[in-house]
Amino acid sequence: MNESRYSIPQLSLQPPAVDFIDNCLPSHHPTFQDPPAMYDVSRQRFTPKTHITTASAMELQFTISPRPLASSLDSMAFWDEVFPPAMARLKAQHLEPKKRAESGYSIRDRWKWDDVQALLDNAREAYTNETGISGCIKRVRRHVADNIQPAAQLATLVPNTELVSPVVNTIQFLLEAMQRAATVREQVLNGMEDLEQIFQDVDFFLATFPKDENIRNAAVNVVTAVLLAVEQVIGFYIKHTLKKMGCAVLKGEEYQSSIIESLAGVKDSSRALIHQAQSSSIDSTRRGINEVIKRTQEMRRFQHEILRGQGQQSKDLHRIDDKVLEIRDDGRETQNYVVVMTQALNQLFELLQTYDRDRRFLVNSMKQTQEERDIERRNNASLQLDVRHVQSSTPSPSPSMNANTPATQEYHITPQQLYNLVDIAIVQSEDLQQIERRRASLPTKDVALAEQIIQTQPFTIWLRKPVSTRLLVHGNSQGIQYVSPLTLLCSTLSQTLQQKQNFVSLIFFCGLHIDQGDPNTGGSAIIRSFIAQLLSQHFIDTQHIHHEVNLNAAHAGDINALCALFVALLRRLPAMTTVFCFIDGIGYYERDQFVDSSIHVLHYITWCIKDAGIRAALKVLVTSAAPTSEVRKIIEEDEIVSMTGLRSTGGVASTERLVRCVS
Repeated sequence: MNESRYSIPQLSLQPPAVDFIDNCLPSHHPTFQDPPAMYDVSRQRFTPKTHITTASAMELQFTISPRPLASSLDSMAFWDEVFPPAMARLKAQHLEPKKRAESGYSIRDRWKWDDVQALLDNAREAYTNETGISGCIKRVRRHVADNIQPAAQLATLVPNTELVSPVVNTIQFLLEAMQRAATVREQVLNGMEDLEQIFQDVDFFLATFPKDENIRNAAVNVVTAVLLAVEQVIGFYIKHTLKKMGCAVLKGEEYQSSIIESLAGVKDSSRALIHQAQSSSIDSTRRGINEVIKRTQEMRRFQHEILRGQGQQSKDLHRIDDKVLEIRDDGRETQNYVVVMTQALNQLFELLQTYDRDRRFLVNSMKQTQEERDIERRNNASLQLDVRHVQSSTPSPSPSMNANTPATQEYHITPQQLYNLVDIAIVQSEDLQQIERRRASLPTKDVALAEQIIQTQPFTIWLRKPVSTRLLVHGNSQGIQYVSPLTLLCSTLSQTLQQKQNFVSLIFFCGLHIDQGDPNTGGSAIIRSFIAQLLSQHFIDTQHIHHEVNLNAAHAGDINALCALFVALLRRLPAMTTVFCFIDGIGYYERDQFVDSSIHVLHYITWCIKDAGIRAALKVLVTSAAPTSEVRKIIEEDEIVSMTGLRSTGGVASTERLVRCVS
């Protein structure tokens, strides 16, 4: 055999694994675009780049944006949080004025401030309307009341005699009542003008201290006081003029005291809110100062630990003091990212190098064994020729049966004909798009936990061993997750490995194919999908495959025939090929309508691992969001990994998790 058939062309001076990392990974995921590490030929590993550009350093600076302008009253964000409890508190603490509901001006059945404001505006409009005869009378009466002070002073100048004294006292009493009514009217009309400023304070304080119950309670009190004042003011607006005049005469200084008190209550509750905001601000500042002091002390302890073993302590202490803020604010995140990214690239590089080296060794061993068999076969063939030569020299009593026999025309099968025969569309691209859309909805801590699977010993053995292997991964999900963190892991691994030379990646997502109307469900869909993907990713000589497989039965959907076809295709792959079979969400196929066909197909695929006629390496990875009961019966115990025993890494950045997932 020619040695060049089994060697990988040297496209560059660096290993093929480095070419794969530099040229293929960036197109697979943006994490690997312009990584902070590069391959060092002398060290034969990835090392961090030694500098960061000025532009990158400038991007790490932070600026504090100025406080935006206040929102309009109806668009303030606090209404949904404060209005319902404020209305409930109003109903619990204050009785509604009599007959207010029948008047059509009740605010207690309103659920938004806009509706309350509309009632207040309508009542005010009716009160201030000065059109028509009644409006003219109102205008004259209010003008007289607003200018009543000179008349009241003139009444005091009338001589106090027995004849005129009762009349003068009565007139003076009426004038004072009109003056009080005018004063109250002015206070009512002007008392609602500061509402927008009050609500702006409420909105700002709630946004500044979103979790402070003191601020929230004070804000509810403010809105409750405003609602009470609005209710009182509406009552003033809609009350008949004669009734108000009578009350002004009879109650004297107590006239409309409830309105005055409610307006004063709004100001008092606003001052209480401001006081609570000041207290919260002081407390927040105190906590911040304490945290700064604590961090400073920790930083200084860290400095002393670094300087303890150094000779030039004084010089290094000044240097660290000058750089500590820059390291803390700008450098820590960047340095951590560089270290993690470099480690991940080296892990991926070593993994690919180890697998490639072991696979080459295995193929060379197989090639040497095959050459020895070929030599033995040629010797046997030569011996048979000698025997035939001796036999041919002996006269035969019967004529030759092979003379003038016409050749039989052979029928050939093409890969396209096989693809049409399995009758299934490759839906993996649609499945991958659906998975990417759901990626953001999965909890990041669960995704990080699933990514730790690749750091376990069983996974490392499964991937690095240069022969066929299988692995079953159990998740720890308690509910239904058709797209789980393990789904993301399979998706990323499949897409990444498919980019490497001599790798074939077949994948099927069971959780996305369980609907009753979906034609691609069950074990039949798994094996037909794998056949279609294999034919589309790798050229296979299928001319005489119909001598090995009953294609009519396979076309009819017979599971055994389809599995036999898949095995026949695998046997035609070259020895340097590695086939990855990913089956995600197999737990959903343990349902009654799927379990028989699915377990049958799994038996067949796992049997292929031990088939000596398959020269390619077969890597089977089966995952389930929850532990399985039937599938685990056909997998050895040391080939099962569970997420239950893994420990969460906590708050790891998403880019780092993706790097570890691919590596």
